[in-house]
Amino acid sequence: MKIFYTLQGEKIGKGSSANQLITKLARELTNKDISEDMIVRKQGKPFFKGRPIEFSLSHSKELWAIAFSLTPCGLDVQKRVDTRIDAIAGRYFSKEEYDKVKAQGEDAFFRIWTGKEALAKYEGTSIFSTKTSLIEKAEYKRNVNINENNVYIYHKTIGNTYDVTLVTEEENLCMDLIMEAIEL
Repeated sequence: MKIFYTLQGEKIGKGSSANQLITKLARELTNKDISEDMIVRKQGKPFFKGRPIEFSLSHSKELWAIAFSLTPCGLDVQKRVDTRIDAIAGRYFSKEEYDKVKAQGEDAFFRIWTGKEALAKYEGTSIFSTKTSLIEKAEYKRNVNINENNVYIYHKTIGNTYDVTLVTEEENLCMDLIMEAIEL
């Protein structure tokens, strides 16, 4: 498992530039040119056909991050911005998640939001179709069961500005050790 990230997102753009970054980093990890092998599943999640490497891409403002793994994964990053957290949490979060946001404010909101987004990316679905609650007995869940797979949820805040959440089948990871800043 490795997460590469950069705060130079303005240099990436969208579409083909992002795909080039994904294939460049995948080539560095695998020592093979696999650019022709990237395709998109019916639900919209890209993958490398016939390759044992999984990835998940996320960006928010200038932060871009890509997780690579040998098991399915989902990654989400979010810059903390002023938003109507109460209204959004009331509409899309479970009662337990909403109560956590009411008690802890934006820290809880962004942790839960990125967790739900990362979980949806792991599943290859939409955040709005993810019914799994990330709160149990007023505490953040560290793992959940998805389609009979035990998956783990890892969270990190970067400088009180960005929330980063990873969902993976890999256990006992340390976000500080698997995250690597890159220059573009």
